[in-house]
Formats: sequence, structure tokens, C-alpha cells
Amino acid sequence: VDLPRLLAGASAAPAGSSPPAAPAGAGSVVRHVLMEGYDRDPTSGVPYLTSVPAEVAASAGILLAYEMNGQEIPREHGYPVRAVVPGVVASRAVKWLEKVKLSAVDSPGKFYQSDYKVLSPNATGAPGCPLDWDSAPAIMELPVQSAICDPAAGSVLEPDSTSVRVRGYAVSGGGRGIARVDVSADGGQSWTTAQILPKPGAPEGPPQWWAKDYGWSLWEAEVPLPTGKTPVELVCKAVDVAYNTQPSSALPIWNIRGLLNNSWHRVTLTRRSPGTGSS
Repeated sequence: VDLPRLLAGASAAPAGSSPPAAPAGAGSVVRHVLMEGYDRDPTSGVPYLTSVPAEVAASAGILLAYEMNGQEIPREHGYPVRAVVPGVVASRAVKWLEKVKLSAVDSPGKFYQSDYKVLSPNATGAPGCPLDWDSAPAIMELPVQSAICDPAAGSVLEPDSTSVRVRGYAVSGGGRGIARVDVSADGGQSWTTAQILPKPGAPEGPPQWWAKDYGWSLWEAEVPLPTGKTPVELVCKAVDVAYNTQPSSALPIWNIRGLLNNSWHRVTLTRRSPGTGSS
């Protein structure tokens, strides 16, 4: 079910025009689409509540899904209905969806008002460092990120290996495509540009900022190894079409909830000692 069609006549107006009137009880104008799940907090009985801005809900591609791969959507994926919100964090993609409401205000639920927000590194909850959740917006889009899938951490290289084939994925929020992935075998001192594998049906050439890309971009690279060094630290970092990139460590983006850590992904390999053979 296409949510924009479901909300036809009541969704947010295009930028520069007057927002439509909301249904009775929703407030003066539609600013947010509230979603409520069947699941309840076992201690309080409060349902899972969240929302997305009306502009997001009115855009194409947001679905209320009742099937997955041509079959009834499985219970663990949200049966009977799940919201699918491309480019937005999964905490807004409500499973076991019970209600959709139009509102002038955002969701009062804790998963919107506090649980998925990022505060300053100095907000620790200690005396003089309060947790002011009202000061931060709810997370909507993920930052650009990437990960190494192969080789796995702890893999063993042969003593005479001069390079290693590295594979992984990259993705960014808001439908921003991946422009580049850089891979290093010396902890980030030198870099190899990975090949981003083509996607079925995608146009040739580099990704464009206006072309929405909501899926993972798979990549691979043959990365030179430092001579004789062990252990070997593989590192990857991605750059999206808006030229957002990943920080080298989590230190500058630390937050008390541990959210949105998109620092370089690191995988440590070792070399087999000469003459020991494979096990």
C-alpha cells in the first residue's frame, strides 16, 4: 500500500504552499504522521509510538507492507503490516502496525522523544551535565557508513602475501548514494580506492546527488599489504554523494546512548609464521 495515496488530500503541502487542514482532533495542520504498533511495553503497557515528518510521509516510496518477497510478511518482520520508510532509520519503520494518525505535533512516545536522540559528548548525566533530551531532534537519517565483511577479523594471512582482497558494503541516509569507498591495510596511512559493484538497473557512471539510492552499495578492493608486518589492520571509510565521510574514531562523536557511531570500520588480521604451514 502506497502511504502517500492512503493519505491523499491530507498530507503535507509542497514547500512554499499552505499546509492542508488536519482531520478533527489532529491540530490545525498536518506536520507529522504518527504510527503506533501492536507491541506493548511489558511493564507499562504503553505501545510503540513514533512519527515521521509529513513531508517524508508524502514522498513517493513509503509503503505499508503486508507482503515480503511475494508472501505474507513474517511475524518477525512485522505481520500483519509494517511501515517501510526508505532513507530513514529503522526505528521509524514500525512493525506490527496498528494505527496511523495525522497530527500537528510529533510523537509523544519515548522512542521518539528520548531513546533515539544524540546529545553532546559532555552530556553524561553527571552533576552539571544534564541529559536535556528536549534540546535534540529525533534521529531520522543515518550518517554515511561502511563495513568490511571479508576477510573476517582474526583471519590469518600467508607469510608471503603481498595483497588481500577486501569486500564490504556502504550506505548513507536519506537516499544519498555512495561516491567512493577507501580501504587501507596500514591503519589509514595509505589508501586504495575500492570498486563499487554495479546494481541491477542502475545507470552507468558515478552516482548523482539527485538520484535516490536506498540500498547497500557492495564494494571490493585488492589492497597492498605492508611488507612482513603483523598484525595487519584493515580500515574502510565511505564518502557519499554529498561528500559526507566517516570520522577516524568514535571519540569526537561519543554520546551517552552510543548512537550513530559511523567511525572507520577496523578489522585486524595476522600473518602465519614462516614454516608453520596451514592448520
